[in-house]
Amino acid sequence: MTTIFKSMLLLFLLNNNTLYALEENWYAFISFGFANHKYSEPLESQIKGRSSIIRRSQFAMDRIAFYSNLHNYNTIAGPIITQTIDSFSESGTSYFDMYHFLYGGSIVKSSGSEPGNSFFVKLDTGVAHSFRDGALKQTVLKRLGKWGFGINASFGYGLPITDGSKLLFCLGLAYKSIEFNEYFALIYHLGVLW
Repeated sequence: MTTIFKSMLLLFLLNNNTLYALEENWYAFISFGFANHKYSEPLESQIKGRSSIIRRSQFAMDRIAFYSNLHNYNTIAGPIITQTIDSFSESGTSYFDMYHFLYGGSIVKSSGSEPGNSFFVKLDTGVAHSFRDGALKQTVLKRLGKWGFGINASFGYGLPITDGSKLLFCLGLAYKSIEFNEYFALIYHLGVLW
């Protein structure tokens, strides 16, 4: 009985109409790029005042988002997880990393006839989480994360790369308010919507 059910399910999923319907109603999105972080005082001054920093790496990514069509075909919405990383390397074996996450909802409005075609705007909002990790002269530093509110606003341009998938160029701003600290980031990244 189980084998018959699995076979029927497989035939159903391989049906072209079913695949077309899934393609048109649900989308997934991932991206990777770079960020330029700014922090509220006194943290920004503390970072700039550290003369031992020899390298700073800043990254941004949409880890995963799942979207569904709204009432029209050029607007999609769904859950998203975004992340920015601010990494500092100091002389020797010392390093210090700050991780900023956003867990929430996202909406994308495209000017084209379908999601990800032509120009678009994207808004993400939800719960923000930030934590620090590091090692100073072989001493591991871990600080428990703190929670708050976050919002990302971006715009960009999408190009079709295959039937059903698009390449998205994004430029945006990220803001997080966590306890008494504020985090800002200018984000530019490249993503795939399929």
